Amino acid sequence: MYFPPQKETLHRLILLISFLDCYMVASEGDPSDTCPPENVISPCTCIKVCLWCNVVLKCSNILHQSELQGVFEKSKDWSFSHIYIDDSNFMYITSDEIVKKRMSNLYLKNNNMTSLFDEPPPLTNMLREIYLTNLSLRTGLSWGLFSSLHELRILEVKNTVIPEIEQTFVRNFPQSVIWLFFSSTKTKQLSFDSFSRLTELSRLHVQNTEIKEIQRSMFPTPSKLIDINFRYEIYL
Repeated sequence: MYFPPQKETLHRLILLISFLDCYMVASEGDPSDTCPPENVISPCTCIKVCLWCNVVLKCSNILHQSELQGVFEKSKDWSFSHIYIDDSNFMYITSDEIVKKRMSNLYLKNNNMTSLFDEPPPLTNMLREIYLTNLSLRTGLSWGLFSSLHELRILEVKNTVIPEIEQTFVRNFPQSVIWLFFSSTKTKQLSFDSFSRLTELSRLHVQNTEIKEIQRSMFPTPSKLIDINFRYEIYL
């Protein structure tokens, strides 16, 4: 039996189609929502798998700083919320580019670098998530570079050396972080108040390190922590 569509249903359908048409037209001209031509970002690639998905700039086998900087400069009319760089050799991510490219998520893996950034990013940065895996940082992971990351929510560090969590971490690490994950960082020591200022922290994992002792003073009071993990696990 056939039931003709009601006027209200038809009206909603027309509105939806109109919205999608407008969105697609707007997206075509929005450099924050589209991939640039291949020649603009070569040797990197751009990934956008669906209409609503984030634009991802993926760079592999970068050999020097000027090569990476050249990609950023040639693509000055585009922004990339997610940037993934792996298997590369370069000095650092230029802090100004974090703002210019509207980076929100930064993924670095298997890279040889001098430092994470050249200097603390401008206060207008929108970095929310940073994932660092198997990095060799000539000057180490400098916590002073995190002092302006007021939107940061997640930091994950794996197989990257952090000898100790000391007062520069306490003074500079953003209190906005809710999820902090360290694994196989060769960390030997935590200061007595290492995480005490992270009042929004809900999940803290410090795994496969050389930490022998933890104290209550290391954590905030009151605390929002619901998940703490200091285990040492061996994966075969």
